[in-house]
Amino acid sequence: MKRYHSLNIYFKIVVWSVVLMIITTLVSVYFFTVNQYEVPLGIIIGLGLGAFLYAMTGLIVLKDKDSNWLLASNFIRLLVLGGAIFGVGFLYYKMNIHAINLFALVGGYTAVIIIFVILTLIENKKESNK
Repeated sequence: MKRYHSLNIYFKIVVWSVVLMIITTLVSVYFFTVNQYEVPLGIIIGLGLGAFLYAMTGLIVLKDKDSNWLLASNFIRLLVLGGAIFGVGFLYYKMNIHAINLFALVGGYTAVIIIFVILTLIENKKESNK
């Protein structure tokens, strides 16, 4: 627990995203067995994508907090998310491959953003109480 509190906010986001991804995988086992895997797979990929991109940002912050790379990582995060949405949409609508649900992918990534907002509010409350 002490090690968790020493992490910066980006790595805390990664921890909670992985926990949510494991819970989603365990809950959605039923959907994988009845060949309804589009939505759970989209959520899991969205959570994994968000965790990876926030881990990248966390590594940049560890190296240099006042770097221009931090701004670049936020731009890269948006480009990768846009590319993933475009790729899944292209597979779904043009190639007629219904393996991943587009809205579930966005929902999985949105869950990571919600985790970010909650952790930021908690951090700000702790700082204001000091």
